[in-house]
Amino acid sequence: MARRAIGNARGRRISIGCCGCLKKFHFAGNWKKRWLVVKDSFVAYIRPRDGLVCDVMLMDTDFKIETGMGATGAPHGLLISNLSRNLLAKCWTSRKAEEWKASIETAVSTGMGSDYTKKNRFNSFAPVREKSYAKWFIDGSSYFSAVAEALESAKEEIFITDWWLSPEIYLKRHTMDWNRWRLDKVLERKAKEGVKIFILLYKEMSVALNISSIYSKHILSKACPENIKILRHPDHGAGGVLLWAHHEKIVCVDQKVAFLGGIDLCYGRWDDAQHKLTDLGCVIYDHGTSVQVIIICIYMTCI
Repeated sequence: MARRAIGNARGRRISIGCCGCLKKFHFAGNWKKRWLVVKDSFVAYIRPRDGLVCDVMLMDTDFKIETGMGATGAPHGLLISNLSRNLLAKCWTSRKAEEWKASIETAVSTGMGSDYTKKNRFNSFAPVREKSYAKWFIDGSSYFSAVAEALESAKEEIFITDWWLSPEIYLKRHTMDWNRWRLDKVLERKAKEGVKIFILLYKEMSVALNISSIYSKHILSKACPENIKILRHPDHGAGGVLLWAHHEKIVCVDQKVAFLGGIDLCYGRWDDAQHKLTDLGCVIYDHGTSVQVIIICIYMTCI
């Protein structure tokens, strides 16, 4: 695979097949063999030696497949395009290219891909979903509690993206087992149960903002590195990105339950209808004796 543009669009070049005669076309790019995978709503290609997913192309309103020298500029070529990029693949034979084209078109027409390739209301990428259950959260107290329950119910995967994430935040307050509901403890517990956890954090410019995303990554990653994967983005210097930040707040569990909106899982976001400045009234029972413990935490709002 040669990482170079196709025309003036962002593109990738890969070789599918095992025919040595393809070498004579290497002047057009450094072709490398990849496994091409067709799923119900995307196409991906994988590095054979280790199974690494090199890239994913989503089926969208501009998704199309072309074959032939005239359309692709390559012998036995297969050109896959969407709104984001182009993927040029060279197959073993022209017949193989046509078979791949037919398989992908079948996936688009019969699978979930048709939901995303057709024109949807308000030019949305997805169609209208009927009878979807939703709940509105006003304060962080009820939101954090619901997130805690959803995380605890996870069976397969958890996806979180935040502008700021504080590992030690308590998702449930004033409970007997309050430490059980600390965010890092919840994620560690689920990861050790085999749940895959993926977290995307905003990589801040430390000279201007101190939200310590590297600390959050370190604390969460070391708990269960095989099942907790964290990405900090963007690289401001290398990428030349200055006036832009991840500001999405999403928690998605098993691709069935999703929380989205404006509440980060971090300090300064927990609140209730009384808008108290302190946490008071946690009770711990020790050997049958109730002991009143007053926990005072001043929450500073981060703007």
